[in-house]
Amino acid sequence: MDTLRVNTIKELRQARADLLGVRKEQLNIQFIRAWYKKWAGSFLRADSMRQNIEINILPHYCRGFDDSVTDPDAWDDLRNRIIKLLENAVTNLDKKEVVTPVIDTLIAKVADIELATFLKEFNSIKDAQPNIAAIGFRTILSIILKIRARRVASESDLAVREDISFDRDLSDAIKEGIFPEAEIKLLKRYQDGGNKVVFDNIVHKIGESSLIDKDKLSDAVDNLLNKLLPHIIE
Repeated sequence: MDTLRVNTIKELRQARADLLGVRKEQLNIQFIRAWYKKWAGSFLRADSMRQNIEINILPHYCRGFDDSVTDPDAWDDLRNRIIKLLENAVTNLDKKEVVTPVIDTLIAKVADIELATFLKEFNSIKDAQPNIAAIGFRTILSIILKIRARRVASESDLAVREDISFDRDLSDAIKEGIFPEAEIKLLKRYQDGGNKVVFDNIVHKIGESSLIDKDKLSDAVDNLLNKLLPHIIE
C-alpha cells in the first residue's frame, strides 16, 4: 500500500477516535468546528484520491447545528452520522489494495487437511479482513514448519512437539535448518527484520498501532507462504 494511502487511513482513524473521545454532553458547534479544522487536511487528501468517499459533504451534515441546539442526543446523532462517513472513507480507501494470495495450485497439493483448510480460509478473508488474516498467518506458518520438520528431521523437537508455539517453532526451524539455505534466509529476515514484530503486535498488544498494513501481509504471503509451501508438497 502506498505511503500516502496508509497515512491518510491512519489519520482518518485518529479523527474518528478524537470525535468519539468526548461525552455527548460536551459536544457543541465549537468543538465540531475545531475538530474539523484539525483534520481538514486529512479529509482533503482522502477526497483527492477519488474513492467516492464523499468526505466533502461532512460540512453539510452540520448545517442547522449551532448554539441553539442544546439536546445532547441531537449532537450525538450528528456525531454518529459523521462517524459512519469516516468509516466508509476508511473502508473505501483500504479495499482498493489487494493482498497477494496464497497460490491456489499450491493449496490444491497440500495433503494436510487442517493446513489446506486454513489456507483456503486465509485467501477468502485476506483483503476484507487483513488483521484477522494476519492472526491466522502465524498458525499457518507454524503448521508449515512442523510438516517440513517431520519430513526432514522427524526426531527433532519441532517435529515431535504437537503444540503450536510460534516463536519457538520459528526459532527451531531456523536453528535446525529444515529448509534450503535460501528459505532459511527468508525466515531469518522475517524474524530479525521487523515483520515478525508487526505480526506479534496484532496478537499480543492492543491499540491502533497494532493494526497491520496490507502491504506487510502481502509481503509475508509472497516471501514466505508461497516460497515455503513447495517444500512440503514436492
